[in-house]
Amino acid sequence: MNRPVGRPAPRKTDRKQILPPPVKDERPVYTGPPRKITLTEGVTVKELGEKMEDVKSRDIIKALISRGIMATVNQTMDPQLAIELSREFGYEASIQSFEEEVVKVQTTDSKVEDLVARAPVVTYHVDVGNRKVVFLDTPGHEAFTLMRARGAKVTDVVVLVVAADDGVMPQTVEAMDHAKAAGVPIVVAVNKIDKADAQPDRVKQQLSDRGLMPEEWGGTTVFVNVSAKKKQNLEQLLEMLLLVADLQELKANPKKPAVGTVLEARLDKGRGPVATILVQDGTLRVGDTIVAGAVAGKVRALNDDHGERLKEAGPATPVEILGLQTLPEPGDQLMVVTDQLKAQSIVQFRQLKLREKAMASSSKIRLEDLGRAIAEGQLQELPLVVKADVQGSVEAVTDQLLKLPQDKIKLRVMPSATRWRSASTPSSTTRWRTSRRPWRACSSPPSARCGWARRRGATPSRSPRSAPSPAPT
Repeated sequence: MNRPVGRPAPRKTDRKQILPPPVKDERPVYTGPPRKITLTEGVTVKELGEKMEDVKSRDIIKALISRGIMATVNQTMDPQLAIELSREFGYEASIQSFEEEVVKVQTTDSKVEDLVARAPVVTYHVDVGNRKVVFLDTPGHEAFTLMRARGAKVTDVVVLVVAADDGVMPQTVEAMDHAKAAGVPIVVAVNKIDKADAQPDRVKQQLSDRGLMPEEWGGTTVFVNVSAKKKQNLEQLLEMLLLVADLQELKANPKKPAVGTVLEARLDKGRGPVATILVQDGTLRVGDTIVAGAVAGKVRALNDDHGERLKEAGPATPVEILGLQTLPEPGDQLMVVTDQLKAQSIVQFRQLKLREKAMASSSKIRLEDLGRAIAEGQLQELPLVVKADVQGSVEAVTDQLLKLPQDKIKLRVMPSATRWRSASTPSSTTRWRTSRRPWRACSSPPSARCGWARRRGATPSRSPRSAPSPAPT
C-alpha cells in the first residue's frame, strides 16, 4: 500500500493497542438440583458432552487436564470417572451396559403387532406335530455347576430327570435351586421306571420335601414317569412341556435385530472361533455385525444343529456362528448392532479392562524353585493354566480345582482358553519341557506322557514330535 510522503509508519506498539482485549469464556455455574442422565459403559468425552446440555467437550477436557489426565474428544472414560465429572457439572449419572442400551432402543421401536408366538426352550430340537420344542441339554455331573446355572437362565421350562432307582442326587437339588432362582417352571421326569428296583413314589416324596409337590398330591409340579430305554411315556412328557409353555404365552419379534446368549465356544482348526448360541428374540442373518461380551465380529456362516447352512435364524433357534474375532465367554449376551464404530469402541474398552485385571493379578514363579518353595513354605500361591477343547470344560475343571484343599498352598487359575483341536492331532498328544511358565493341567483322558510329566515335574508345549527333555535336578 502507498503511504503519503513524510508520514511515519505505525509502530508495533500502536498495533497492539488497536486489538481488543480477549474475552474470557466463563461457563455459568449451575446451582440447582442434580439433573439425571444415563450413560453407556465406555462413554467418550464427546458423548458425555452431548448428554449434558450446558457443557461442551472442551469443558470436560479442561476438567480432565486439571486431574492430570490428557484426553481427546474420542477418548473413552472409566464409568466412575464419568460419574464424578458429571457430578462436578451438576448432573447425576447412572451407567448402563451396552446391551441394556441396545435392548432399550429396540424395545422402544418394536410394535405389538409384530409379536408372534415362539417355540419354548427346554433342551435338542424336537418336532411335536406342528409344534416345535428346543431342548438345551446340560451335563448332570456335579462339576458342571455353571453350565446348569446358565441353562436355567435361558430356558422357559426346566426338566429335572431323576432316576427312579437312585432317587434325588445332590446335582438334582442344585439344578432345582437354579431353576427356582431363575423363576422358571419345573417339570419332573422320573426315568428308569422299567427297572425292577424302581421307586417313583420315593422320588416324589423326596422332591415334595424340597418344595416340589406333585399335582396328584395337591401340588402344582408336573411329574411324568418315563423310560428312555423303552421309550415309554415320552409323548406324554412332550405334551406336558407344551402345556406348561402355553401357560406362559411366549412371544418374540422376528422383525427386530437378534438378541441371544452364548451357550458354548471353541476353536476349530479349519474354521477359527466357533460359538454356539441361542437366538432368543429377533432374527440373526449372515452378514450381521454382532457383539458378545468383549468380542465383536461379523457373521460369516450359520449352521443349525444338524450342520446344515442357514441364511437366517429366528427366535428360539440354536445355531453355530462363524466370524467372531476371538472366543466369547459362555453366558455372554449376543447383540446385533448397526453402529459398528460404537460396537468396536465398546469391545476395545472391555478388552482393556480385562487386560488391566489380568495384569493386576499376575505374578511370576520359577518352575525349578517350585518344589523347594512349597516344601519350605515360601510359596503361598500356585498359578495354573487350564487348557480344554471347549469353554464349558475349562469352567468345570477350574471349578473343581478351586474346591481342592488349599491349607498349605493357594491355587490361582490364570486366564485360560481353549486350544486348537483336530481329529489328526488330539489335544492329549503334547511335548513336555521345563519352563518358567505356570503349570498347565493335562487334558482328559490323560496320556502316558502326561503321567510322565507329572512325575518329572515338567510343563507342556504344543509340539508333539520332539522327545521330552530332562527335568532340572
